[in-house]
Amino acid sequence: MNRPLQFLVAVACVVVIACGTIFLMDRKEMADREAAERELSEMMARSRAEARAQVERAEEQKKVDACAADLRAYDEQNETFSFVQRVTSTGSTLTSDSLLSAVSDCRDLVSSSKPSELPE
Repeated sequence: MNRPLQFLVAVACVVVIACGTIFLMDRKEMADREAAERELSEMMARSRAEARAQVERAEEQKKVDACAADLRAYDEQNETFSFVQRVTSTGSTLTSDSLLSAVSDCRDLVSSSKPSELPE
């Protein structure tokens, strides 16, 4: 082959290699961006799940704390008002059995909670 043709083939090879490199770098950048978006969405989903679990734990803790306070009042002062409210809020008829059942349910809830969750 003559020199100008060899030079033209060499330039064409360099151009093809450069275009391929640019194409591959662009594909890598797109893949990296998609991976980052997937990771971000997974982190957000985990964060939402953790927040939801924390809210549920806080609500459960409120119930335990309320029951513990009501039980203290019941045990120390024979205060039944909060248990009467618990029974009537469920739509049940207020009887001594339903009142004792509410007290028992509270005792079960407080005793089933972890010791670290109990108020001091």
